[in-house]
Amino acid sequence: MIHESIFNLVYYSEGAFSFGDVYDMPIYLRKFYTDKLVDARKTENDRVAKASQNARGPKIQRPG
Repeated sequence: MIHESIFNLVYYSEGAFSFGDVYDMPIYLRKFYTDKLVDARKTENDRVAKASQNARGPKIQRPG
């Protein structure tokens, strides 16, 4: 479980943390940064979903 947590934080932070940094990090900080990363990704996904809905625009009414 610990290595999965370390991998996720290192991989999904896109280079912000190295394996050694996260491995030596106290557990409460590792959890803090993991929670912040999850929140940031959720916010990003919400913004992308909202932007894709707005990009579709209204449907075009065709005569006939």
